[in-house]
Amino acid sequence: MILDNRGLEPPQPMMRTLTALAKLKKGEALKIINDRRPMFLFEQLDDLGYTYQT
Repeated sequence: MILDNRGLEPPQPMMRTLTALAKLKKGEALKIINDRRPMFLFEQLDDLGYTYQT
């Protein structure tokens, strides 16, 4: 799944990303496109046990 968060103001990108992650099935991946580095998202992903690449 690809999620384009460009042009959105915080916290919209983070909320959209977390919602999309909740809909993924086991083994699926999510690619997000952002205008800026999602600083608070990384901490949230760590807390939820997700792995990620930037």
